[in-house]
Amino acid sequence: MNPNNNNLDYLLKLPTPRLLKVFRVVSGQLSVLHDWDWNAYEVYKKDLEGYPETAIIPKQALNELGIYRPNPLYRASQVRDLIFLRDNLKAELDKREHVPR
Repeated sequence: MNPNNNNLDYLLKLPTPRLLKVFRVVSGQLSVLHDWDWNAYEVYKKDLEGYPETAIIPKQALNELGIYRPNPLYRASQVRDLIFLRDNLKAELDKREHVPR
């Protein structure tokens, strides 16, 4: 795995065929998300706006009983990041006019 896969600048500078492959992978990841992931994203979208982009959201959080449970904000942030990446890749591919649609 390439360590630069999280670097948006690196991804946007890829040659068109490789950029198109990355876009297809990201779109595929979004298309197979379960309904509860989309619902969690919609419910927690406003809560995520309060967090900076670089904030680290823990995978698990304590509930009122002091038991660690999966953090719904974490999964919603993962969906948000995938949507952001897909939108940026699509915008770059649209700039490159010779890409087949």
